[in-house]
Amino acid sequence: MSNTDSPKNRLQIPVKTLKMTRPLIDAFGDLTDDHNPLHFDDDMARARGYPAAIAHGAIAASLLFAMMTDWLGDWPLPQDEIDLTFIAPVFTGDWVTAGGEVEFEEDEVWQCSLWCKTEDGKLLIVGKAQVHRGRDRS
Repeated sequence: MSNTDSPKNRLQIPVKTLKMTRPLIDAFGDLTDDHNPLHFDDDMARARGYPAAIAHGAIAASLLFAMMTDWLGDWPLPQDEIDLTFIAPVFTGDWVTAGGEVEFEEDEVWQCSLWCKTEDGKLLIVGKAQVHRGRDRS
């Protein structure tokens, strides 16, 4: 892959999808000791203008990490990097899909764009990753 590849020729990272269920959010809250009522109380969330309780953003972010590991197996290597920006909240009941593509390769490093979206296309997280191909990554 070169710096001049068009978007239609870019390597697509296989997507990974997860539903933000109440048991998942409850378990994550217990694991992280984050019991902010906004994550657990739909009525409180609605009173603040949200359609439902807000899932912890780190759950959606972890879907990106799982996607990268499924794709590469040994990700991350110590020199790999990831930078994420949270765009919008994820709500209880949302289906979230993580995906991405290799934008270009330079010096054996893949420059990847990453994203998480809801099933209706709402962008939740965007990011970039640098993947050092190393070992058997080809």
